[in-house]
Amino acid sequence: MRQKKSPLKLKQHSRSQKHFRSDLSNHRENNEIAKCVKNV
Repeated sequence: MRQKKSPLKLKQHSRSQKHFRSDLSNHRENNEIAKCVKNV
């Protein structure tokens, strides 16, 4: 999995909204995974 830096994402936000949407869902999934890992 690739992690994008926040500043980059902010710059590209206006450029590609489609990617931004998918990034949001991916971010949510990553958070869920992180929670599971932390619990273990």
